[in-house]
Amino acid sequence: MSNQRLDGDIVNSDILRMLIVPLLREMGTPAYLVGGAVRAQMLGAQQADKRMASHPTDLDFAVPRDGRRIARQIADTLGAAFYALDDERDVGRIVLPGPHGVMSTIDVARFQGPDLITDLAGRDFTINAMAMDVMVDRSAPIDPYSGKADLQARQLRAVTDQSLRKDPVRGLRAVRLGAELGFEIEPGTQALIREAAPGLAHVSAERIRDELVKILSLPGVAHSLRQLDELGLLDHVLPEVAQLQNLEQSSPHRWDAYEHTLQTVAALEELLPLGGGLPQPEVPFPQQVCAHLARLVSGGHSRRMLLTLAALLHDLGKPRTAAVEPDGRVRFIDHERVGADMAAGIMSRLRFAGEALDLVETIVRHHLRPLQLAWQGVASRRAIHRFFRDTGDSGVEIALLALADHRATVGPDALAENESRQVLATVRALCDAFFNYRQQVVSPAPLLTGQDLIHGLGLAEGPGVGRLLAALREAQATGEVGTREQAESWVKQKVSGGKLGLEDRD
Repeated sequence: MSNQRLDGDIVNSDILRMLIVPLLREMGTPAYLVGGAVRAQMLGAQQADKRMASHPTDLDFAVPRDGRRIARQIADTLGAAFYALDDERDVGRIVLPGPHGVMSTIDVARFQGPDLITDLAGRDFTINAMAMDVMVDRSAPIDPYSGKADLQARQLRAVTDQSLRKDPVRGLRAVRLGAELGFEIEPGTQALIREAAPGLAHVSAERIRDELVKILSLPGVAHSLRQLDELGLLDHVLPEVAQLQNLEQSSPHRWDAYEHTLQTVAALEELLPLGGGLPQPEVPFPQQVCAHLARLVSGGHSRRMLLTLAALLHDLGKPRTAAVEPDGRVRFIDHERVGADMAAGIMSRLRFAGEALDLVETIVRHHLRPLQLAWQGVASRRAIHRFFRDTGDSGVEIALLALADHRATVGPDALAENESRQVLATVRALCDAFFNYRQQVVSPAPLLTGQDLIHGLGLAEGPGVGRLLAALREAQATGEVGTREQAESWVKQKVSGGKLGLEDRD
């Protein structure tokens, strides 16, 4: 087999096919392009995957036998990484460098059955059950299940009645593909999804998580979440969210807790559009905000997606904390703490890695803080420092969620009122401090260390030293202390007065 080592980034599916197809033909084994790449070609260049330029490109090939061996041979020829993806099903994966450092994958799988038609019968939806013979130039699509007709009708239809029963995750995939392609799920397939939904209890958490992440990353996420509920999937994926339904809330809330949650997710997407749109004017420092949210945390998840997930989970604690006051008002005291613990449990259940779990848990735990600061008036430097002391980098997400949360509380008609202006001013002040005055307000460089206090000033080791250092950083943030000499004088004054820390009040 000729050597075709990679040089530079692989950009799109056309280039991938130009690399792979000649290698398959050289091997002389029958091979068929299947799945999303065929679907995209059938849709045409105008409607094909518009995200191709910045997202990974994945290709799937089906072969009569030796899927792993063929994949390994191609990987070796290209100098690419190889993984035995599924030993039982004989699937090998080739991983190639993609645009912006994102990897593209090529899977080579043995037929799941005696021939190609049987293999296609085992796939999820008719639009994904088409194939092209790579041994034939300009191959006509092999379309035994009328996928082309469903593409033209812009609908998702299960290949067979067993498609969803065999793999209930395909119900989640239907919602995701609907959002991605703008397709409707036809009624018969909707019924099959509802019937198969309880089977999600026997599916790996990782597969459920991966489909949920894709749904939360696509435009129209609130609509997709409503679909999950209508199709009976939400109860099995995020039952805690479903339990918010019909939980009444008092003024100024306009909706029950469930509708408020979906309105919050929708408001967040309006402020920070998914799919590449520009942030609304209410979002302060949009370039810095977008760069911050584009960062990936452990597991390869973007902070933007995790912010959407946190918005979905932010009021989970309300059912457990609901109490009716004598005047009839419904209160949810401490719901943010209870909800944060629940959110952490959900993140763990869905097998999110530690950094992603911590981010969502922190957002939920502190989601009321910006609103509380807004009600107090202009946020002081001390209050801003304490906010970021407790929230770290998550403070930006918390501030943005506060904008969406407030919108989803008072509704669009009230956004011009003074209360809304206070929220906007507070969010702007928090983001300004984080992006533009971080060294001065958020996290000043320490002027003294614990060793300075113990050895230089004769303080005893213990928790008092940590409290004093935290108080000193706060004094730096407020401008009370600016030099090492001032810091030493400040510490001596606190020690002589018996004050090893400050009261923790905003």
